[in-house]
Amino acid sequence: MAGFQGKDTGGDKLTYVVVIPTRETVRTALLKSVRNQTLPPALILVADKKFSLEMPLGERIGKAINLELSKVGLEKFDYLVRFDDDLTPLPSDFMEQNLKLDADLIGDRFGHAQIIKVKPFLKYLGGKWPEVQAEDSYIIMTFRVHGLKISPHRIEAERSYRKHDRRYYLENGKARYRFGNRFLRLFLSFRDKIGGEYVFFNFVYVIAGYLLALLSRTEKHWFAEHARKAQSRLIFIGSN
Repeated sequence: MAGFQGKDTGGDKLTYVVVIPTRETVRTALLKSVRNQTLPPALILVADKKFSLEMPLGERIGKAINLELSKVGLEKFDYLVRFDDDLTPLPSDFMEQNLKLDADLIGDRFGHAQIIKVKPFLKYLGGKWPEVQAEDSYIIMTFRVHGLKISPHRIEAERSYRKHDRRYYLENGKARYRFGNRFLRLFLSFRDKIGGEYVFFNFVYVIAGYLLALLSRTEKHWFAEHARKAQSRLIFIGSN
C-alpha cells in the first residue's frame, strides 16, 4: 500500500479520500492529475495488495480496497472516490465540477471513477466495499434500491483499453445472473457491442457464465428481484 497525503483544502470545503485499486503500478501521470485537482483530495490510497488469482477479479478488488479503508476513518471525509488504475490523466477540474452535482453517487453506469457520499456508504454498505464480481454495479444497485440520488458524471473520466482474459467474461456472466439480469436482456445489452470489446467469443463466455450460474442455482443478490422488475419495463424499449 502507498498512501499520499493531499493538500490542505481548508475547513469549509468538501473533503474526499481517493482509493485506486491496482494489479500493477499506478501510472505517475494519473497520480499527478489526482493530486493536482483544483479541489484536491485529502488522502490518496493505492490498494495494491495481491490476493489469490483463484478469486474473481471483483472480489480481489473489494478485498484490496477494504484493507486500505480499514486503516482510515471514513467518517472524517465527505466523499469516497474510486479511480481505476487504467484511467488517463484527469482534467484538473474533474472533481470540482462533478461534486457540484451534489449526488449520493456520481458515476451511474461504470465503476472506473465512482464518487460516493460517505454517509450513505456507511449506512447502506457498512463502510465496506462489496467483495463480489462487478462490485461497482453492486454499489449502484444498492443506492438505487434505497432511492438515493445517482447521477452521471458532469465531466467524464477517460480510460485506456485493457484486455481481459476469458475467465473475466465467464465471471461477468455469473455476476449478471446474480444481479437479476433476464436472459433476453443479456442479449440486448450486447446487441451494439459485438464489434467492440465484447467480441463474439467473449460474448459466448458471458452467456456460458450466466447459464452455469442458472443451472447451479447460484444465490442471487438481495436486490435481484428489484433489478428484474426494472428490466421488465425496459426490455422491449431497448438497451443502453
